[in-house]
Amino acid sequence: MIYKFRLISDESDDFFRDFEIRDTQTFYDFHSAIQQEMDYDPSQVASFFTTDSKWKRKKEITMFDPSEEGTRSKSLVMDKVKLSDFIKTRKDKLVYVFDMLSDRSFFIELIDGDAAENKGVAYPVCTDSNGNPPEQIVMEDKMAKKNDYAFSDFTNDEVDEEGEEEEDVPEDFDPNSDLGLDTDINLDDDFEDDGYSGNFDDYYDYR
Repeated sequence: MIYKFRLISDESDDFFRDFEIRDTQTFYDFHSAIQQEMDYDPSQVASFFTTDSKWKRKKEITMFDPSEEGTRSKSLVMDKVKLSDFIKTRKDKLVYVFDMLSDRSFFIELIDGDAAENKGVAYPVCTDSNGNPPEQIVMEDKMAKKNDYAFSDFTNDEVDEEGEEEEDVPEDFDPNSDLGLDTDINLDDDFEDDGYSGNFDDYYDYR
C-alpha cells in the first residue's frame, strides 16, 4: 500500500512537499527522504511525533535509542518502527522536528491512504513541491540579529572606554566655585593635626 503525505511549514504559506512512501517502510526511510529533498545536513538530530487531530504531540519517534546499553528500552526508534504502526487512516497527522534546539517543525498529514503504486519508482519519493524550504538551523542568525540590535542603541561617541555614558560638561565649568570647594584648606596642617607627619616611614608607627 502506498501512503501519500503532504508536508507544510508554519514559516512559509506557499511551501509544501508531497511524498509517497510504502506503508511498510520505516520512519527512518521517511526521515531520509525529507532530509534529502530539503538538502539538509543529515547529521542533525530530528524526531517524529504522532499527534491528535489538533496537532498536539503524543509519542516521540527518535533517530537513536537514548537508553543505556543493556537496559530495557521503551523508546520508539525510527528504523524500528513502520509507518503503518501509527498511520492508519486519511488525515492522520505527524510532526517532524528538524531543528531540535529551536523546536522548529514540519506538519505532515496523510492525504491518501491508498495511492496508486507506480512500477519502477523507488519509494519514498517526492511527487509535488512548491516554495523553498526553511533553513535547517537558525539559532546563529537569531543570535546575530539580537546582538546587532543590542549594540545599535549605542555609538562610540556616546560610550567612553569603560562602557559608561559620558555627560556633557560646560566649557566654563569651575570645580571650585561650582562645587563649593574651599581652596584655602592646608592639607599638610590637617594631616599633622591627625598625628601623621607626611612620611610613609612614620605611617606604620602611627597606626
